[in-house]
Amino acid sequence: MGVWCAAIFGNDTACDVKEDFYEKYNGNEKIEHIKSYFLSDCDDNETFDMIFALAYCLWEVGALDNELLLKVKEIIISGKDLCCAKKLGADNKYLKQRKSITEKFLEKISTPKAKPKKRVALPKHIESKYLNGTVVTFQYKDLSYGALIVVNSQHYDKKTYYTFLQTDTKTKDKPTMATILKSHILDDCFHSYEYQKRIGRSKKYYYTFSNCISDLLLSRETKRFEKYNDAFFEIVGYLSEWKNCMGGTKGIGLSYNAKTYEDFCNQSQEALTNLYNTKLHIATKLTVNEIENEFAKREKIEIPEL
Repeated sequence: MGVWCAAIFGNDTACDVKEDFYEKYNGNEKIEHIKSYFLSDCDDNETFDMIFALAYCLWEVGALDNELLLKVKEIIISGKDLCCAKKLGADNKYLKQRKSITEKFLEKISTPKAKPKKRVALPKHIESKYLNGTVVTFQYKDLSYGALIVVNSQHYDKKTYYTFLQTDTKTKDKPTMATILKSHILDDCFHSYEYQKRIGRSKKYYYTFSNCISDLLLSRETKRFEKYNDAFFEIVGYLSEWKNCMGGTKGIGLSYNAKTYEDFCNQSQEALTNLYNTKLHIATKLTVNEIENEFAKREKIEIPEL
């Protein structure tokens, strides 16, 4: 479990629950089915974060029942959540903040929300040339060439989730796929037990990346996505679709709210140059080609406990 802060949604687990909850809720699944889905799949170290997130989401839609509310109350009053956090290495500052936050959280959800959230229609998938596995090149500020890989991106009519992985490719001439396959990705999370242990994540993140270039674009930016990309990037080839390889991280996005193509190119060039210069030391041990092969066989590999 990755923990960023003491807030209810200050960890990977809670954020994942919230995202999954609303996908199911807006997909018209029954509340009882949604509740059962989460409560039947609890990891001991993530149980309380999952329960708190689920309770909050149910409260938001006006469906928090007394049974779950009492369970949340018992966890908070008994200090079970704090005890678990302490065992996982939380310091006194975190524990004090968490205690205050959870007590206010309990007070908030104990009163039904005045205007519960209604279900909204799910967005419609659309096709994009920048599908997962797309490899693109671009120029850095010094006019050398770099390369990005599109992963975990989702394209809808009114919003776009995009994620790029930056490689350590840096060549005088435009790189070929053969060159990019020999490069590495600027991320020390993938295939690293040491990284997962350091930030307290579970083994399910073994095949994920953390230093992603990612963002959520709403309607206006979504309409610009392909046109702006075409002004700055050039597609040079495709890898297989690297599925479920982003570890719920928040990355630095590119400027799809820029007013002109030129602004987008200049701002993107600046951002990618800075990222390259600051992240070069955390490149993966595996090459892009080795990672490509790893994804092809990962479902067959038994990952040992961390």
